[in-house]
Amino acid sequence: MEITYSSKKVFKNSALSVLYKGIGMVLSLISAPLILNCLGEEKYGVWVSLLSIVSWIYYLDLGIGNGLRIRLSESLAEKKKEQAEKYISVSYAILSTISFVAFIVVAFFLKIIDLKSILNIHGEINENINLIFAVAILFVCINFVFSLVNNIFYAVQNASAVSALTIIGQAIYILGLLLYSKTGSGTILVIATIEGISQFLKNIIGSIWAYVKYPECRIKIEKPDMQYSQGILSFGLQTFISNIAALILNSTDNIIILRYLGADVVTPYSFCYKYFAMISTVFAVIVVPLQSAYTMAYTNNNIKWIIKNLKRAMMILTVFSVGTVMAGIIFRPFTVIWLQKKLHFSNKLIVYTALYCILLMVSHTFSTLTSGIGRIKETTIASVVQAFINIPVSIFFAVNLGMGVEGVILGSVIAIAISAIVGPIVSYDELRKIKEKQSDKNRE
Repeated sequence: MEITYSSKKVFKNSALSVLYKGIGMVLSLISAPLILNCLGEEKYGVWVSLLSIVSWIYYLDLGIGNGLRIRLSESLAEKKKEQAEKYISVSYAILSTISFVAFIVVAFFLKIIDLKSILNIHGEINENINLIFAVAILFVCINFVFSLVNNIFYAVQNASAVSALTIIGQAIYILGLLLYSKTGSGTILVIATIEGISQFLKNIIGSIWAYVKYPECRIKIEKPDMQYSQGILSFGLQTFISNIAALILNSTDNIIILRYLGADVVTPYSFCYKYFAMISTVFAVIVVPLQSAYTMAYTNNNIKWIIKNLKRAMMILTVFSVGTVMAGIIFRPFTVIWLQKKLHFSNKLIVYTALYCILLMVSHTFSTLTSGIGRIKETTIASVVQAFINIPVSIFFAVNLGMGVEGVILGSVIAIAISAIVGPIVSYDELRKIKEKQSDKNRE
């Protein structure tokens, strides 16, 4: 099957992705109160905090996932099938090694530390937090490797398949939660196991799907050609740094709240963040198909196509920003219907979280372009700076100034604003340089 890029193909993928994401959002709305009812507010706060830590493993791929997406897109654009297969094989080999080492290291530290004390978990939480963490990490390490199939789907211009697989995983998860809710046990360990198994089954289905539909992207069971690792890592290491920075920015708020404000405070913050994150996630689903298409267009020197679709992305950004404001207005009555109970959400928490969502979408719009064309040096630096300031600023606002949970999200707003400013500047500078080069060639 010949892999090509076009506005029509991007639109089709975006439309399908939005449809699938809409279904996924409904499933997410169903699963959240199910977990809350199974665990209660305090255990739920502990679980989402542990889950945010566990997800760190996905950021330890040295940027191999993004590196594979870029190199595979280039290979397919140039119709180099053998090169594409070698990039895939070496990516799976490296990720398998990283996954194994990561689990061994985490298992070692879990032998010598007490997570319950470190995270300041008290109250009625009488479960073995170290065991829960170990089980969650085991599943994450396994899925860490198999989820590489998502990057293959992105590279072959079938981003909607990733959203479809997410629905499958969520459906399996909800089925497991429904069955477990009948027992009335309410243990975090079982919830962690159900979540891990659902993700594993989803990735297996995705791997079989990709193997059958895209023969040019099949992994060969042979000794990987490690010379191709350089092509992936040269780009991937920069994205790895950006991913680690994003990890610190996006995953530490729950930990800060848990550590300094208590597990019960995590729950309202978590639901507020989840609510607005659904908007930014749908937006990301729409623009994500553009990244590999930008790569192919850039490889073929099609600057007009890049500019036209960047303008379209900015129009969509405007619509979603207005939608975020409207979502903030209806937030409280919606959560009462959604959760079937009334939690306390301050006005500032709602406003700051909505603002964070808007700035995150601005960042997504331009990072999709800069990553697609390989101009990520400046955005990587911006990501590192915002990660560096996020924790101390959030703690300062929350603890020293007594702003509580609102101070935590305000610190994140200030941090993400850096990428939201740098991204557009770098994008327009790169487009200007490309235009100048083309003008010089035309004059010659």
